[in-house]
Amino acid sequence: MSLDNHIDVLSPATLENGDSTVYRTKFNDNFTRAESETQKVEDRVEDTFSTLVGEGLTSIPTTSYSGTSLGVTIGTFTSLIGVEVVYAGGIATCLASQTNASLYFCQDGTWSTTLPTTKSYFIFATYTTDATGITTFTLSSVKKLLSYRSITDTISGIVVPESPGYVDYYVDHSSIVSFLIDGFITLNVDSNDFYAELLYDAKITYASDTPNTPPHAITEQGFYVRITRQAGYYYADDNSCELTYIRTGMV
Repeated sequence: MSLDNHIDVLSPATLENGDSTVYRTKFNDNFTRAESETQKVEDRVEDTFSTLVGEGLTSIPTTSYSGTSLGVTIGTFTSLIGVEVVYAGGIATCLASQTNASLYFCQDGTWSTTLPTTKSYFIFATYTTDATGITTFTLSSVKKLLSYRSITDTISGIVVPESPGYVDYYVDHSSIVSFLIDGFITLNVDSNDFYAELLYDAKITYASDTPNTPPHAITEQGFYVRITRQAGYYYADDNSCELTYIRTGMV
């Protein structure tokens, strides 16, 4: 996607032979204009990221605190505040005698216990303290940046009984990935004696309160297939097959 028209940048001053003072002034003006236009690009990029994904943690840091100190030791983490901001680790100091107060992390890598007014920021954690130490310290949720993912696997030795002539099989890919947004599922059987179909088309989370575990549905962790032997298939020839699946989605 692209725009038909764009914002024009400032045109530089034309440098010509002549008075050295005039030349130097124009030369310096061009550098100032270049810096101004570069800053505009930076602002637009950061604003775009902020609009698309917001601000917050992108990894989970370790934290250590006690009831005898107002300082909390924070490990390395990454975050988004217009750009990726990496924190190498350190100590942030909380205010005494607070209930559900906010600790802010700023774009320049500093901490604030009051709402920043001159820096971009996000709420890193909430905390409760008494006069001498920290009693609770709760990190904000990690921001999930969605990305496309395609997984494939082959399951061998799926036995299809003679009666009823089909088998329902649960494909569990929780050890590989759990999908946040579902895409498509491709099913292929290695033998013409069988065919595969998706058994349930409802979509719920694995942790839902259902009478069956795994749930009879497509979940973020897996899905059910039914493998059926074709009409005219002689059971004695072969009663097992191999299933290869591909599942896509956002994680």
